[in-house]
Amino acid sequence: MELSDTPKRGNDGPIPGENFTSDTKNYPWHRPPEITGIDEAIEYLGGKMLTKKKVRNGLIVMMELGTPIASITETVILQGVMNGKWTVDIGLLIAGPIARLLEMMAKDAKVEYVMGIDEDESVPSKYFFESGSSSDKKSPKPGKLEKQALEDIKSNPPTGGLGAPMEEELPVDMEN
Repeated sequence: MELSDTPKRGNDGPIPGENFTSDTKNYPWHRPPEITGIDEAIEYLGGKMLTKKKVRNGLIVMMELGTPIASITETVILQGVMNGKWTVDIGLLIAGPIARLLEMMAKDAKVEYVMGIDEDESVPSKYFFESGSSSDKKSPKPGKLEKQALEDIKSNPPTGGLGAPMEEELPVDMEN
């Protein structure tokens, strides 16, 4: 067998172990962030959103089209992380102030906006599903099994450990 008859290896894949020798600072998020403080990040974004007309108008148009403020906030945070402006941790900490800034911008521009945060805290119980109730998200009428469960709870209130009522088991002074 001659040298020319040996099968050739393709050059389209990485060399095994190459990731251990390559430069780890290829991407902006691999390097130290430009902004390391929460106040600094909020000032940077506030200045960018409020002073750059193109950015401000784009954000207002997005809110006019019904894009939730929560989604816009998430996009702004992820863009900052990807560009190496701040870390994910700083992004999470500035999410609230960014959303509030976007809300103030919408109010100033007299734009109807959607926050994008579900206010409905009600969680259907297993009795709701077992009773075959409809999936109507408005306050569903309790089914037969739910009514029975409520009556059971009223007649036998939950107890703490060793059968003591829950109220007696809680400490009176929580500050210590």
